[in-house]
Amino acid sequence: EGMTKLLFIGSFPQQSQGGTSTASISLKKALEEIGITVFTIDSTIRDIANNRLADRIKRAWNRRSEIRNILRINKPSHALIFCGHGLSFIEKSWWLIQIKKRNIKTILAPRSGLMVKSLELPFFKNILKGTIKKADYILCQGKYWKTFYLDYDSSNEQKFIEFPNWIEIPQRTTTLKKAKLPLSIAVVGWLNSDKGLLDLIPISLNLKQEIGSNFEIIIYGKGPIKNLLEQTIKEKDLD
Repeated sequence: EGMTKLLFIGSFPQQSQGGTSTASISLKKALEEIGITVFTIDSTIRDIANNRLADRIKRAWNRRSEIRNILRINKPSHALIFCGHGLSFIEKSWWLIQIKKRNIKTILAPRSGLMVKSLELPFFKNILKGTIKKADYILCQGKYWKTFYLDYDSSNEQKFIEFPNWIEIPQRTTTLKKAKLPLSIAVVGWLNSDKGLLDLIPISLNLKQEIGSNFEIIIYGKGPIKNLLEQTIKEKDLD
């Protein structure tokens, strides 16, 4: 309501796109189509495989002047802040507080399932609670996350807005037995244990029982469990 100019801190990379950048770019386009002027700040991680703490702090520091210039010159009425977990959330929390000081409405959009893992840090719970209370609105990726964040500020349920992922998943209309064979599935991403990639092993074994060798699952990427995946695939005779 009353949004005319928006500061959007999200993911706007020059080349490759992931889930958060797809959401950022598509939402920016939709907002501009209804007449809202959007000023973007790109906070994309440059290289997840080489993501040193010192480099992240340096990039966060360099964003200060960009954000301050937009706040001073363009005077946005609202700010939409996409954030991950851990250090990403801490940086965005700091900016949310600074932006609030200028009487700008803030919309926080946490976009990481690893937020739960960050709560293992002793100080993180207080940061999360303080940030959730400060934000004017929280965009939640479904009922689970709405319930999760409500625990940190139950005084105003109205500010928690369910906003499911931007990608629509069509309803399944066929079964494996009726599917066109051979079945080919591609998985692209950073190979770590949090992605559920090791679950593909029992899934592949079940598929092998159901449809024999009429399928393939191709995994593209690199990461800490790459060798473990390759070894397990070989041991289970799935290569």
